[in-house]
Amino acid sequence: MNRDPDHITLKVMRAAPASLAMFLAFTFGCQVAGPHGKPVVDKHWEGDVRILPGDTSFVVCGTTVPMRLTGPGADSIAQHYTQLSTLPGQWIKTWCSGQMVLPGPGLDSVLQASHYLRMDSSVNCIPVPNEHMAGKYVSISVGQTGLITEQILLLQGGDAVSSITAPNAPLTEDDGNWGIDANGDLVVQLPERKAKLTFMWEKGGLRSKLPNGAPGPTYRLAGHADRMDGTFGRTATWLAAVAKDQGDTLRAENLRPSMALDSLFPGPAARAALSASAADTLGMIEQEINPVWNAARTVKDVNSLLRSHLREVR
Repeated sequence: MNRDPDHITLKVMRAAPASLAMFLAFTFGCQVAGPHGKPVVDKHWEGDVRILPGDTSFVVCGTTVPMRLTGPGADSIAQHYTQLSTLPGQWIKTWCSGQMVLPGPGLDSVLQASHYLRMDSSVNCIPVPNEHMAGKYVSISVGQTGLITEQILLLQGGDAVSSITAPNAPLTEDDGNWGIDANGDLVVQLPERKAKLTFMWEKGGLRSKLPNGAPGPTYRLAGHADRMDGTFGRTATWLAAVAKDQGDTLRAENLRPSMALDSLFPGPAARAALSASAADTLGMIEQEINPVWNAARTVKDVNSLLRSHLREVR
C-alpha cells in the first residue's frame, strides 16, 4: 500500500473535481438543462457549508471535496450562517434546493442554490472513510508510572477501535467510527467515551489536533489494522469455538460486531450451549448471567461484556 503523504493527500484530501462531478451526476442526476433546453427541477441537497471572505463552499454529504456555492439562495444561506456560526470558517450542516453545474476543464463544480431550507450548527455530515488511510496507528508517551501506549485501529469500512495501555492500570478500549470530514481532517468518534479525536496526515502517520487547533501527539503508522487485534479477537475466537462444538463451521475472522447472535447460534440448543460457555468465560453464576446474557443481541454486545470482565480481573 502506498503510504507516501503526497499520495495520501492526492487520493483523500483533494480528489479530482472530475471525480466529484461524476459522483454527483450519477447520484443526483443534476444538470443545468434537460432535453430540448427545458429546465431541470431543483434537487434537495444536504451537506456542510463554510463561508470565508470571498469563498463560500459546500461539501455534499458522502463526499469530501468542496464545491463553490452560488445562486439566489446563497444570500439566505449566508445570512443564517452568520447568525449561527460560533467559530470563523466553521462547517455547518445545511439543507437547500438547487442545481449542480458540472465543471469545465480546469473549473470547479458549482452548486447553484435556489432556496435555503434548513441549517443546524450542532451536527455535520458523517465523515467519509477512505481505504488509503486505514491502518494501525500508535502513540507512546511517558506518564507518571511509566510508558503509556495509545493505539487506534482504522478499519476498512469505517469502524475504529481505540485502546490505551498504561502500567498498573486496566486496558481501556472503545469502539467507534472514523472518516474524513469537510475540513479534510481525519475524525475518530468514540460514542461510549463521548469523545471526538481529530487528526491531520503527517509523514509516517497522523498528528492529533487539540481542541484549540494546536498540534498534539504524533501517532505513527505501525502496520495493517486487524479487527482481531484486542478484545474483539478473543470474543470472536470464543464464539467460533462454541459454534464449532455445535457442528458449525463459523470462522472467527469472519465475525463482525453487528452480527446477530440468533443468526450465528440458531435454535435453543445452540443458545443454551453459548449461555453455559458465557457463564464460565465471564466468571458469573447463573443468577448473574441470565439477565445480563439475555440482553445481549449482537457480537458487539458480547464483546462489551468480555471487556468489562477482563477489566475487573486485571
